[in-house]
Amino acid sequence: MSLKRITQVSFFSASLLVSTAWAETLCEPTPLPNCEKGQQQAWVKLKANGKWMAKWHKGSVASFGNPTESDELNPSTSYDLCLYVDESLVLDDRAAAGAEWSAAGPNKVKYKSNDGNIRKMMIKVPANDKGNSGKGKIKAKGVLPEEFTLPLEVGASVTMQFLQIEAEVIEGEEGEEVEVEAVTACWGAEFGLDGIKHNSSGKFQARNKKAKPPKD
Repeated sequence: MSLKRITQVSFFSASLLVSTAWAETLCEPTPLPNCEKGQQQAWVKLKANGKWMAKWHKGSVASFGNPTESDELNPSTSYDLCLYVDESLVLDDRAAAGAEWSAAGPNKVKYKSNDGNIRKMMIKVPANDKGNSGKGKIKAKGVLPEEFTLPLEVGASVTMQFLQIEAEVIEGEEGEEVEVEAVTACWGAEFGLDGIKHNSSGKFQARNKKAKPPKD
């Protein structure tokens, strides 16, 4: 019995089938419109040496999935990161469920990879939180595409979106096993002129008013 894979963005439209091919990410060409923007703290840094860092802190989190285990017949949770400049996608990558994820404490998992644009990631809901009091944390860092250059154009805006991707194996119309992917949660941060702190040939840095500046 063969396994087909179909990606589905059910978080935003339960009937939207994206492709019968396995998607690298579910990032859209422009930012998803219904992304959670209630984070109390968020920042992003893009550096001329080709590295980036991003953080969402104390955001509203209903739950985080378990990305530490996955196989073809029992897929789990993956996470996509989408970076937009002036609402055009310039970076997208997936921290896929599996061996590159590991448990790092109560309700906390970490991701580490030597490949791709995402190199490290940490997601956490404090053990006494249960995910409903707005204390979820997401941190990520990695490398930028080779064609990415600084500074950004004057007046440019930056949007970071972090997508939780759930996969489920179901029975298809002809009895075959079909894997369906869906965006089940989205956390985002938008940075316009009032949030940009640096925009030079060396680095771009933006944060909201409550966020502490990131460390190098």
